[in-house]
Amino acid sequence: MDEVIKCPKGCGPLEYRTHKTRTVRVFDLTGYVLIAIGIILAIYFLSLEDGEVRNEDLAILSIGLALIVIGLERISLVTTDLACVSCKGFMLESKSINQTFKDKAYFIRSKISSTLIESDFDCFDCGKKMKNASIEIVDHSEQNSILVPEIIEDVSAFVGKTETIGFDGCLECDLFWFDSGERSFLARGTSVIQTD
Repeated sequence: MDEVIKCPKGCGPLEYRTHKTRTVRVFDLTGYVLIAIGIILAIYFLSLEDGEVRNEDLAILSIGLALIVIGLERISLVTTDLACVSCKGFMLESKSINQTFKDKAYFIRSKISSTLIESDFDCFDCGKKMKNASIEIVDHSEQNSILVPEIIEDVSAFVGKTETIGFDGCLECDLFWFDSGERSFLARGTSVIQTD
Protein backbone atom coordinates (compact mmCIF):
# COMPACT_ATOMS: atom_id res chain seq x y z
CA MET A 1 0.00 0.00 0.00
CA ASP A 2 2.85 2.40 -0.74
CA GLU A 3 1.11 3.96 -3.71
CA VAL A 4 -1.55 6.66 -3.52
CA ILE A 5 -4.85 5.20 -2.38
CA LYS A 6 -7.89 6.79 -3.99
CA CYS A 7 -11.34 7.24 -2.53
CA PRO A 8 -13.67 4.47 -3.78
CA LYS A 9 -16.24 7.16 -4.62
CA GLY A 10 -13.72 8.79 -6.98
CA CYS A 11 -13.25 11.98 -4.91
CA GLY A 12 -9.46 11.87 -4.91
CA PRO A 13 -6.62 10.52 -2.77
CA LEU A 14 -7.08 9.36 0.81
CA GLU A 15 -4.97 10.88 3.59
CA TYR A 16 -3.96 9.49 6.96
CA ARG A 17 -5.89 11.03 9.86
CA THR A 18 -5.45 10.42 13.57
CA HIS A 19 -8.52 10.19 15.80
CA LYS A 20 -8.67 10.12 19.58
CA THR A 21 -11.65 8.39 21.15
CA ARG A 22 -11.87 9.41 24.79
CA THR A 23 -14.70 7.01 25.61
CA VAL A 24 -12.64 3.95 24.63
CA ARG A 25 -9.78 3.07 26.94
CA VAL A 26 -6.55 1.27 26.24
CA PHE A 27 -4.06 -0.12 28.71
CA ASP A 28 -1.26 2.37 29.28
CA LEU A 29 0.52 1.80 32.57
CA THR A 30 1.99 5.30 32.57
CA GLY A 31 -1.47 6.80 32.06
CA TYR A 32 -2.92 4.88 34.99
CA VAL A 33 0.05 5.75 37.22
CA LEU A 34 -0.38 9.45 36.37
CA ILE A 35 -4.08 9.24 37.22
CA ALA A 36 -3.32 7.51 40.54
CA ILE A 37 -0.70 10.10 41.52
CA GLY A 38 -3.06 12.91 40.52
CA ILE A 39 -5.85 11.47 42.66
CA ILE A 40 -3.49 11.10 45.63
CA LEU A 41 -2.42 14.74 45.28
CA ALA A 42 -6.05 15.88 45.01
CA ILE A 43 -6.98 13.86 48.11
CA TYR A 44 -4.04 15.40 49.96
CA PHE A 45 -5.35 18.87 49.11
CA LEU A 46 -8.89 17.99 50.19
CA SER A 47 -7.64 16.55 53.49
CA LEU A 48 -6.01 19.82 54.58
CA GLU A 49 -7.74 21.04 57.68
CA ASP A 50 -6.33 24.46 58.34
CA GLY A 51 -8.56 27.21 57.00
CA GLU A 52 -5.76 28.94 55.14
CA VAL A 53 -4.79 27.49 51.78
CA ARG A 54 -1.19 28.18 50.90
CA ASN A 55 0.17 28.70 47.41
CA GLU A 56 2.08 25.41 47.76
CA ASP A 57 -1.19 23.59 48.43
CA LEU A 58 -2.80 25.12 45.34
CA ALA A 59 0.25 24.10 43.32
CA ILE A 60 -0.14 20.51 44.58
CA LEU A 61 -3.82 20.51 43.60
CA SER A 62 -3.00 21.96 40.17
CA ILE A 63 -0.31 19.36 39.57
CA GLY A 64 -2.70 16.60 40.69
CA LEU A 65 -5.44 17.74 38.33
CA ALA A 66 -2.97 18.14 35.47
CA LEU A 67 -1.68 14.58 36.05
CA ILE A 68 -5.24 13.24 35.98
CA VAL A 69 -5.96 15.00 32.66
CA ILE A 70 -2.68 13.81 31.12
CA GLY A 71 -3.33 10.27 32.34
CA LEU A 72 -6.84 10.27 30.86
CA GLU A 73 -5.46 11.45 27.53
CA ARG A 74 -2.85 8.67 27.55
CA ILE A 75 -5.44 5.93 28.11
CA SER A 76 -7.72 7.17 25.30
CA LEU A 77 -7.82 5.12 22.12
CA VAL A 78 -5.93 6.64 19.20
CA THR A 79 -6.47 5.24 15.74
CA THR A 80 -4.99 6.24 12.41
CA ASP A 81 -7.28 5.79 9.46
CA LEU A 82 -7.28 6.71 5.81
CA ALA A 83 -9.90 9.38 5.14
CA CYS A 84 -11.17 11.20 2.09
CA VAL A 85 -10.81 14.96 2.33
CA SER A 86 -13.80 15.53 0.03
CA CYS A 87 -16.52 13.08 1.11
CA LYS A 88 -15.16 12.46 4.65
CA GLY A 89 -15.50 8.69 4.26
CA PHE A 90 -12.82 6.59 5.94
CA MET A 91 -11.11 3.24 5.71
CA LEU A 92 -10.30 1.06 8.70
CA GLU A 93 -7.35 -1.28 8.42
CA SER A 94 -6.89 -4.47 10.44
CA LYS A 95 -5.39 -2.90 13.58
CA SER A 96 -7.94 -0.07 13.63
CA ILE A 97 -10.78 -2.58 13.25
CA ASN A 98 -9.53 -4.47 16.29
CA GLN A 99 -9.06 -1.30 18.34
CA THR A 100 -12.38 0.26 17.36
CA PHE A 101 -14.58 -2.80 17.72
CA LYS A 102 -12.53 -4.80 20.27
CA ASP A 103 -14.28 -8.10 21.01
CA LYS A 104 -16.90 -7.35 18.33
CA ALA A 105 -14.27 -7.22 15.54
CA TYR A 106 -14.81 -10.90 14.77
CA PHE A 107 -18.56 -10.27 14.45
CA ILE A 108 -17.95 -7.35 12.06
CA ARG A 109 -15.69 -9.53 9.92
CA SER A 110 -18.25 -12.36 9.95
CA LYS A 111 -20.92 -9.95 8.66
CA ILE A 112 -18.75 -9.19 5.63
CA SER A 113 -17.89 -12.86 5.21
CA SER A 114 -21.51 -14.00 5.25
CA THR A 115 -23.09 -11.30 3.08
CA LEU A 116 -23.92 -11.92 -0.53
CA ILE A 117 -24.40 -8.24 -1.35
CA GLU A 118 -21.69 -6.90 -3.62
CA SER A 119 -20.49 -3.37 -2.99
CA ASP A 120 -20.30 -0.63 -5.56
CA PHE A 121 -16.65 -0.14 -4.58
CA ASP A 122 -13.44 -1.95 -5.41
CA CYS A 123 -10.98 -2.91 -2.67
CA PHE A 124 -8.18 -0.40 -2.22
CA ASP A 125 -5.57 -3.15 -2.00
CA CYS A 126 -6.50 -6.12 -4.21
CA GLY A 127 -8.86 -4.35 -6.66
CA LYS A 128 -11.66 -6.94 -6.29
CA LYS A 129 -15.24 -5.90 -5.53
CA MET A 130 -15.86 -5.39 -1.83
CA LYS A 131 -18.95 -6.73 -0.07
CA ASN A 132 -21.61 -4.60 1.61
CA ALA A 133 -23.06 -5.36 5.05
CA SER A 134 -24.81 -3.52 7.83
CA ILE A 135 -24.64 -3.65 11.61
CA GLU A 136 -26.80 -2.30 14.39
CA ILE A 137 -25.11 0.15 16.70
CA VAL A 138 -26.44 1.65 19.91
CA ASP A 139 -25.33 5.15 20.85
CA HIS A 140 -24.99 5.34 24.60
CA SER A 141 -22.43 8.12 24.65
CA GLU A 142 -24.38 10.07 27.23
CA GLN A 143 -24.09 7.09 29.58
CA ASN A 144 -20.41 6.40 28.85
CA SER A 145 -17.76 7.21 31.36
CA ILE A 146 -14.06 6.56 31.22
CA LEU A 147 -14.41 4.96 34.65
CA VAL A 148 -17.27 2.55 33.78
CA PRO A 149 -16.15 -1.05 33.20
CA GLU A 150 -16.77 -2.43 29.72
CA ILE A 151 -19.17 -5.11 30.97
CA ILE A 152 -21.51 -2.38 32.20
CA GLU A 153 -21.16 -0.61 28.86
CA ASP A 154 -22.14 -3.85 27.09
CA VAL A 155 -25.26 -4.17 29.25
CA SER A 156 -26.14 -0.51 28.78
CA ALA A 157 -25.82 -0.97 25.02
CA PHE A 158 -29.45 -2.00 24.96
CA VAL A 159 -30.44 1.45 26.20
CA GLY A 160 -29.92 4.28 23.79
CA LYS A 161 -30.41 5.33 20.20
CA THR A 162 -30.16 2.37 17.83
CA GLU A 163 -29.02 2.93 14.29
CA THR A 164 -28.17 0.59 11.44
CA ILE A 165 -25.04 1.58 9.57
CA GLY A 166 -23.82 0.13 6.33
CA PHE A 167 -20.22 -0.49 5.44
CA ASP A 168 -18.19 -2.05 2.69
CA GLY A 169 -15.30 -4.41 3.23
CA CYS A 170 -12.80 -6.80 1.78
CA LEU A 171 -12.27 -9.78 4.05
CA GLU A 172 -9.18 -10.93 2.16
CA CYS A 173 -7.37 -7.62 2.74
CA ASP A 174 -9.11 -6.90 6.09
CA LEU A 175 -10.15 -3.39 5.00
CA PHE A 176 -13.48 -1.69 5.68
CA TRP A 177 -14.93 1.50 4.20
CA PHE A 178 -17.41 3.64 6.15
CA ASP A 179 -19.21 6.72 4.86
CA SER A 180 -18.69 10.05 6.60
CA GLY A 181 -21.62 9.84 9.01
CA GLU A 182 -20.34 6.67 10.61
CA ARG A 183 -17.09 8.32 11.82
CA SER A 184 -18.87 10.55 14.30
CA PHE A 185 -21.26 7.79 15.33
CA LEU A 186 -18.46 5.29 15.98
CA ALA A 187 -16.38 7.85 17.87
CA ARG A 188 -19.17 8.89 20.24
CA GLY A 189 -19.15 5.79 22.40
CA THR A 190 -21.22 3.13 20.76
CA SER A 191 -21.74 -0.60 21.07
CA VAL A 192 -22.28 -3.06 18.26
CA ILE A 193 -25.32 -5.25 18.76
CA GLN A 194 -24.59 -8.80 17.67
CA THR A 195 -27.49 -10.21 15.69
CA ASP A 196 -28.04 -13.51 13.84
